[in-house]
Amino acid sequence: MHSSAKDLGEIIIKPEKLIFAVICLASVILPTAGRAQDPPDSPALEEVIVTAQKRGAENLQDVAMSAAVVSSELIDLKQLVGMDDYLRTIPSLSFQEYGAGRSAIIIRGITADPQLGTGTTAVYIDEAPLSGMGNFGNSSPDLKLVDVNRIEILRGPQGTLYGSGSMGGTVRYITERPRLDEFSGSVTGSWSYTDDLGSDNYSGEAILNLPLQEDAFAIRAVAYYFDNSGYYRNVAADDPLKQASAEATGGLLINHDDVGNSTYKGGRISALWNPTDQLSINLMYLGQRIDQQGNAYGDLAIGEFGQSRYSRASTGEGEFNKDDLSVLNLLVDYDFGPVGMVSSSAWNDYQTIEDWDVGQFWTFIYEEDAPIWINNITRTKSFVQELRFTSQWDAPVNFLAGMYYENRKPTLKQVVEWDGDPAYDPFGGELLFGVTSRQKVEQLAFFGELSWNITDTLTATAGMRAFSYEKSFNDEGDGIFAGGPFVDSASSKENDNTYLANVSYRPSEQSLYYAQWSQGFRLGDPLPATPDFCDADGDGLLDGLGLPAQEQVDSDTLDAFEVGGKWSLMGNRLEIRSAAFYNKWSKIPISLIADCAYSFLFNAGEAMTAGLELEGSAQLSDHWRLDFSFGYLKGELTSDAPGLGLDGDRLPGSPNYTATLGLQYDFLYRSRNAFLRADLATVGGYYNNLQEEGMEIGDYTTVNLAAGIVLGRWDLQLFIQNLTNSSAATWINAFPEYPSAYRLRPRTAGFSLRYGF
Repeated sequence: MHSSAKDLGEIIIKPEKLIFAVICLASVILPTAGRAQDPPDSPALEEVIVTAQKRGAENLQDVAMSAAVVSSELIDLKQLVGMDDYLRTIPSLSFQEYGAGRSAIIIRGITADPQLGTGTTAVYIDEAPLSGMGNFGNSSPDLKLVDVNRIEILRGPQGTLYGSGSMGGTVRYITERPRLDEFSGSVTGSWSYTDDLGSDNYSGEAILNLPLQEDAFAIRAVAYYFDNSGYYRNVAADDPLKQASAEATGGLLINHDDVGNSTYKGGRISALWNPTDQLSINLMYLGQRIDQQGNAYGDLAIGEFGQSRYSRASTGEGEFNKDDLSVLNLLVDYDFGPVGMVSSSAWNDYQTIEDWDVGQFWTFIYEEDAPIWINNITRTKSFVQELRFTSQWDAPVNFLAGMYYENRKPTLKQVVEWDGDPAYDPFGGELLFGVTSRQKVEQLAFFGELSWNITDTLTATAGMRAFSYEKSFNDEGDGIFAGGPFVDSASSKENDNTYLANVSYRPSEQSLYYAQWSQGFRLGDPLPATPDFCDADGDGLLDGLGLPAQEQVDSDTLDAFEVGGKWSLMGNRLEIRSAAFYNKWSKIPISLIADCAYSFLFNAGEAMTAGLELEGSAQLSDHWRLDFSFGYLKGELTSDAPGLGLDGDRLPGSPNYTATLGLQYDFLYRSRNAFLRADLATVGGYYNNLQEEGMEIGDYTTVNLAAGIVLGRWDLQLFIQNLTNSSAATWINAFPEYPSAYRLRPRTAGFSLRYGF
């Protein structure tokens, strides 16, 4: 009797056996580690470099703002792959995910609708902004952490340097640039197994750095493939309620295992040319495709990982999601001597396709549900140009000045249709709803910062951004529930400014204190014309609301007040960073429904968030390193906002606290570098709505383990993620008609093997 490769893998390398392998590895090497020679490097912590302030490379400890960095070393040691692996554990940050490429990043609690609202966190890869390009503008692409130098998380509004959409903060992926002086590369393969309803996961990565002209021209190429098993099960064919619905509608029921499985295929190529000592040109292209079969969440009425969904009778396929992303970024650096210039040109193209069973929203037709499907296609093309100049002289006063231009064109297509037996179609084959929305966003901004070293220890910085934008949409649609063919269009425009003021005090090389006031904003939107029947008496007020309709939704704004400190102690063996903040959020868009059953948007909400952040690292000895963080957050409405909530209602989407603890042991085992690492993370509970109704999200603790050894050119690692097999929910569907939850991936254990040259 023969077993398949998959069956053999399940027999030989189950998670519990990998756990045993890690323990065995520890038992073998720990007794001998004490006899190993101390590493020759200094026990002081390595300097962490950031470019957050767009002034070139700086030590994180010298930057007078709240920022966190995930280094390439931690990405490797902790086996970080995507956003979900690290964002939930950053203080004051929450990560909402409901499948591959569908997510929301919330920093310092700045959201009133974490699942449906426009994003408040800017996302960049190198100098290319990716914010607001995802599914109907509510998410940003999920980039795999392959050949990434570091991830910078900037907390608090970044309105001066990073512009709109950065009210909560900014996340920046900084990729590895080509190296001009070495031929190198690596090939990595990994395998893991997910418990419960999961199965095998595979990935492969290849990196090649090729210098073509010494100290002048080099190319760096990256390719990757990730195959992640699903851990949900569609039991529709065994669900009595679904069976009754199928008998009445002719819908197709098929049981599916491995629901939510996804593949990521991608690559990146960079070309770096330094024709002179003053000029540097870097051209980077990234392409990535995501395919996910089935929606990765379970129905609350069925169980944690079970769901009941129709398959399409017309195609035989179940639900699916597809994403295609391409990014082209041209970065030009020129050193004029006293002034440096940076020009960044970015062309982005991102398309998402969703095909879902939404019959549960149509229970007014059939008592339980019906085979009604929605197909969403969102495609966004954008061009962004930024040009900035930075002083490089040794003088008390320095400046940064820049220009930003954005042209973004989203196209949104939506079709809602019957997919059961035509004989049972109560609509007689008519289209239920269909719309194509063509949008355009054009933005121009000028920004700058001026810094003055008042004394050797005291620095003051002031910044401003002046922006103007125009937005427009043109909708064309049809369908029974659209009232027949329709055309709608509108436009809006706005001019405004945001400001920043920062004072920092450095009494010694080992300490820094700062206080900052900064502003952030999120672009508004045009609104369609008000139907006459919504103001039947003609008094200029919406019937049932007593308010005049707004012509457009203006930008909402945030004022942030922050104080913080950074310390390097014990000969740089201990680094601590802390911050306290208070945010005042104004003009939050809220939706109110008039007597005519139409929904109208108003800038009427106000809220606050406040909190504390603490993080740092300690080199306890030549062998032991400790990483730690803690965040506390409180957010609530500060006035009644009908249709949104009441004064004192807690803002949704963010836990009150997060805490992490990481312990790493580095040593030489038989003259070979090796390590053991354990990471613990705890996340408090929270809700996805202001009324705190339904199921609580979060409230979990995870433990991850890793062990590795370098064997010449080979690097072997074993890892166990979610050791305690927590099944906590990290996302709950906002619609009560669709009660479902996305949960943490069950315990996953595996290994990776890398060959470097």
